[in-house]
Amino acid sequence: MGIIAAVTPQSHAPSKPVPKVHVTAAVIAAVGRINIEYFKIPPTTTIPPLTYLPLVLKPAEDLTAQLDVLWKTSLLLHSPRPAWSGMMQMLHHGEYPGQSSIMFLPMIDLDTSDPSCIYSTLKFVSYHAMQYNVTPVLTFDQPLYWKSLTIIRSQPSDSHLKHIVLRLGGFHTIMSFLGSIGQLTTGSSKLCTLATL
Repeated sequence: MGIIAAVTPQSHAPSKPVPKVHVTAAVIAAVGRINIEYFKIPPTTTIPPLTYLPLVLKPAEDLTAQLDVLWKTSLLLHSPRPAWSGMMQMLHHGEYPGQSSIMFLPMIDLDTSDPSCIYSTLKFVSYHAMQYNVTPVLTFDQPLYWKSLTIIRSQPSDSHLKHIVLRLGGFHTIMSFLGSIGQLTTGSSKLCTLATL
């Protein structure tokens, strides 16, 4: 299983020259390691049932929805005008969270659907989130999302894994939606049309 971390704002480590060193693969493997912890998913009778709370929809007015139209209209003017990013900087004031940085973390060389692999990933991310005092947010595809949710729900209430926020990946949400449309249109000509898209 591969883990990628997105951190905002990016860490501003002082840039200094890195000396060239000859490092063996064994040294790299020893440093970039995630402890594998065995986990067996308990029977469903021990996990409390999943209940959904009513969803409250609050109408929100986006004051910035028409800014793109305003900027495109300014293209018709011949006077000097800022680029799109310059216009956004002129209009928005306040704290800027900073640029994000993307980091590749160690990989776990196990089957991704193995509960021990998922549990080890959750423990690794939870441990590092505690060090930085942040709430960990993990995005999984649909099968791994369900297994990780089952693992987190099977933990005691004081477990650090209970602080993890799980998200279903956007791509997988769309694929689930398209799959449901495909299921509904099975046997019709609409399925052929959907398959060609």
